[in-house]
Amino acid sequence: MDRSGPPTRRTSRHGRPGLRRPQIGALHAALAHATRSTDPATIVMPTGTGKTETMLALNALQRFERLLVVVPTDALREQIAGKFETFGVLKQQQCLEDKAAFPLVMRLSHIPTSPAEVDEIFDSANVVVTTMQIAGRADAPVQEQIAARTSALFIDEAHHIGAPTWARFRGLFVERAPPLPITQFTATPYREDGRRVDGDFIYTYPLKKAQAEGYFKPIRFEAIFGLDQADADQAIAEKLGEILQTDLDMGLNHLAMASCRHHAFQLTAALRLARTQGTSTNIPGANFGEGGSLAVLA
Repeated sequence: MDRSGPPTRRTSRHGRPGLRRPQIGALHAALAHATRSTDPATIVMPTGTGKTETMLALNALQRFERLLVVVPTDALREQIAGKFETFGVLKQQQCLEDKAAFPLVMRLSHIPTSPAEVDEIFDSANVVVTTMQIAGRADAPVQEQIAARTSALFIDEAHHIGAPTWARFRGLFVERAPPLPITQFTATPYREDGRRVDGDFIYTYPLKKAQAEGYFKPIRFEAIFGLDQADADQAIAEKLGEILQTDLDMGLNHLAMASCRHHAFQLTAALRLARTQGTSTNIPGANFGEGGSLAVLA
């Protein structure tokens, strides 16, 4: 696929269009790494610094014939695929020429049943985006064919790669002769099990620097106390309604998130109870997702 030239790397400081400082640093680090090593490379960029656009720019620069992008969730697969289809903000920020052709992107949402199906998928796309669960659960011949048809592997949210089934799949890329380029992107250098993400750490943008440069706002802590878990959930639900309503009154359309699915279910039940009893703010537009979890507030 002809992308009509690599992205320019103009700074976006002082209001000029271009990539952000952490994106420029990560791109240079990835390109330098490719000249000296075939080991998997890990890039650490805090949330809000432009990790996804860095992936897009690196793919445009390297012009991988068949890029496989692996993400941890279905929702992220859709989000990342949409970014690759449009080049995100790269054209808007004048990092790519207007005539640059968009890549053909395939969302792989099922486990291929045969190597022949893998060939059909990779013959029809420049970028294939799938989840760790799908890649890790495929039969060995299917996994081997995926590795054989891939030119490079991007792993987003790499702190999720601790599962043995997924680790074995990734090993197919490392064991190739020569090994395929593997670039891992993460906002944290530590996996969910507390261990450090593997790979050669080629670039880390400090969290303190990201905050100092205004990529995200300071966190406001609200202490909530309860006599037991149910009482605490009730108190959190009431505080949640209060804070979100205040934000809505200020014209801020915010979302509420829980740290895990279990907590989401608990808080959903507590919020519903609070609203039923009239003890919580009635938040306009509140909507509950499948399975009863609170998906969107506001």
